[in-house]
Order: sequence, then C-alpha cells, then structure tokens
Amino acid sequence: MGDVLGNTEIACCVNKGSITASEGDGNHSGGIAGSKYGDNIVTNCINFGNVAATGRANYYGHTSDNYAGGIAGSHSNHGRISNCVNSGSSQITADGCASNYAGGIVGQNSVWSPVIINCANESSGKIAALNGNNAYAGGLVGSNEFKSIIDGCVNAGSSEISVSGSGNMACAGGIAGDNSELAEIINSAGFGEGKISAEGGRTRGAGGITGYCYGDNTISNCAWNKNLSDVSVGYDLGTTSADAVAFSKEDANKLIVVCTLKNITVSPNNTLEALSFYPGTAENASKYMSVTSADISNTDIAKIKHDTATIKISGIKDGIAAIRAVVQMYPVDFKKMAPIIDNPKELSLASIITVSSIPVTGIVISEKSTSLKIGESKTLTATVEPNDATNQSIIWSSSNEKVVTVDENGKITAVAEGTATITVMTEDGSFSAECQVDVAAGGSSSGCASGVGALALLALIPLMLKRKN
Repeated sequence: MGDVLGNTEIACCVNKGSITASEGDGNHSGGIAGSKYGDNIVTNCINFGNVAATGRANYYGHTSDNYAGGIAGSHSNHGRISNCVNSGSSQITADGCASNYAGGIVGQNSVWSPVIINCANESSGKIAALNGNNAYAGGLVGSNEFKSIIDGCVNAGSSEISVSGSGNMACAGGIAGDNSELAEIINSAGFGEGKISAEGGRTRGAGGITGYCYGDNTISNCAWNKNLSDVSVGYDLGTTSADAVAFSKEDANKLIVVCTLKNITVSPNNTLEALSFYPGTAENASKYMSVTSADISNTDIAKIKHDTATIKISGIKDGIAAIRAVVQMYPVDFKKMAPIIDNPKELSLASIITVSSIPVTGIVISEKSTSLKIGESKTLTATVEPNDATNQSIIWSSSNEKVVTVDENGKITAVAEGTATITVMTEDGSFSAECQVDVAAGGSSSGCASGVGALALLALIPLMLKRKN
C-alpha cells in the first residue's frame, strides 16, 4: 500500500514480496505501507519481504529523502503502529538520497506523537542506510524524532545494522539510529545479535539503543545487548533521561517484552500454539502477560482454547478464520529482571489462521513378497507418507480370497495352494502398494508326519513277535 492517510485502520496483513520505491519525489517504502500520515492505525501485521528505497529523489528541484521500514517507510502525525513484526530474512535498505532512513519497523518515526507499541524485529536480514548527506539505521526505527514514541518494543533478530558513506550524520542503533527533539524510547530493548556499525559522516555514533541523541529526549527503562556495544548511546548531545541496562543474550532470553499472535496453518485434528513471544519463550511468558479472552470467527473451522499464557488452535476442517485475543502485558523492569505489575498495557491481538489438510503423497508396504503354508498367518504393515498426512486411513484387499485372506489390520492367512496379491490402498484411492503371497501345501495334522511310516511298523511286528517266542 502506498500512502495511508486520515482515520484508517490496516489490520492482519502479511507481506512476503519485495517492495522497492525509487526515483520519486521522496521515496517511501514499507512492507505494509510506504508512508503513514495522520490519525490512523496499522496493527497485527507481519513483513517477510525485502524493502528498499533507493536512488536520488528530487522534490521541486531539491534532493529529497529515502525512507525504508519493515512495516512503514515513514510514520507521523498521531498515528499508531502496534503488534507488528518484521520477520524472516527481510533486508531493509535506504540508499542514495540526501537523507536515508532504514528501520526494522519504520524508517522515520517523526512529528506530533506517532506511537510504535508492542512491535518486534526478528529478522536476520541486514538493515542499512547508505550514502547521501545523512544516514540513520535502527533495529526498530531509523530515526525517532519530534515527540515520537517507541514503547514496549524489541529488536530480537540477528539483523546487522549499518550506516556508511554519508557526509554529515552517520547514526546506527540497536533500537533507533537517533532519538532527538522530545522523542521517547521507553520500556524497550535492543537485544539483537547483529553487528551495529557507523562509518563516515562528520557526526558519527553507534550504540546498543541509539546511535545519536540530540535535544530534550528520553530513554527510560530500556536495555541492550552488551555483547554488541559498550554504550547505550553512541553520540549523546542532550538526553533528558538515559535509564538503560546492559544484558547478556542469555539473560535477555528470560524476558518477554513483546507478545503477538501468529498467522498459523494447522491441519485438521492437530493443535498449534498461536502466541509468539520476544525475545524469550513460553516458559517465562506467564510472568509478563495474561490472556484475558480469546475467540475465533468460525468455530466450524477450528477450536480455540486459552489459559494464562497460551492460546491453542485445534483444526477441524479446511478453511480460514480470524482469531482475536485481549492480553494484559506487563512491562519489564530491566534493572530487576521482573514485571512491573502495577502498570499493565491492554493489547488487542488478532491474526488469520488457516486449516489445511496435509495431502497423502504415497504408501509403503512392509514386504513386497512372502511365502506361507496352508493354515499359516502373518501381519503386513503399511506406512502412509508423509507421516503427518491428515488422512491416515488405509484399505486392505486380496486378489484371491480362496487362496489368501486379509483382515482390516493387514493380517493375512493362507487358505489353499496358489498365489494371491495383497493390496493396501489409501482411503482416497490415490496410492497403493502390493505384496505377492505364494502358498504351498502344509503338513498333515494327524498320523505320523516324520520318522518311521505306518507300513514299516507293520512289517516289524512279526520280528517283534518272533523275539518273544
């Protein structure tokens, strides 16, 4: 989507394609929206695709700027982005203009209190702002400025964050490239594992939280990965509050900063977890969040069940449904490594789930041929492929039941001399496998089956009588 203007809401969208904006009057490129302006909302969306804003843009004869973000290129004027994730291996690139902004969620978060809340970057792709006069790159936001807010968000991916080639400003940060002019970063963390670097520029900074701070701005109750940077702020010219803690990745993985709902695909008769946690796992989730309600739009498609920190989706039949959940999220007190219980945020999460049968691709029988004697039995086995195919039902049959019979469990019994083919077939008839059974005559069940025959015994009787005389 190009521009998002006015009182609009975009929800539950997923982008898997590559997005590029170039050679325009200011290039705005985002996985969900290029430019987001006004009192509107983008919520519960996911980007998996590469995003790029490139080339020299000219605006009324003046060189303009490039903005690239996993969710939106630029975000301003009272808007809100919530519960969104930049995922996969998506690469975010802004290159070649006067100023270049690249961020895992937004390129530039600017002007009149736009808010980014409960969002995460978990991508392994590079985030880069290159060349031009100014370059800003951040794990979540390229530049956070002019009363903009980042609240309860986390960079938890392995994205390398880099700026280079600029003439003036070169700023790279685990959360934001810069934080300036009354902007706020609160209750958020830069726990990414990718290198953070800034090269070139007369003013240059790289930090675990932000590369550059200017004017009255706030960094409050935040954290960063100490393995990547020795400092929270690379170049500081006026932070009002720099309340930040350095963490090891191991300790960071015990915390839950962001919670979202996945867009999952589940097969009938199977169950999957629908919640995602960043950077930690479900094991620690109940300390930091609580599910208060969860529902599904079509109970014929799937069932939904929840407790404090799980939402389980069980497939019933093929189809698509929307799920919604209300979650109480407790901010992390990074100094105490504990939840702030008296300050919960209510999140309205949503996603689309798909119930889709897993098709059968083949069937394998345990034996291709075997031999029996009349009266003998054995059991054949069959395996449906793949082993998680939705329909595992099979049907057994014999080409000649006067020679060999077979029951529903694959047990075969030899009835008479001859040859028969045992066939096992998938229930839909698409795949089958065969075993040839040869039956030979068996031994007698009465009289002498071995040793001295009856006639030989009769011949010995006179000799036995003679010895007695």
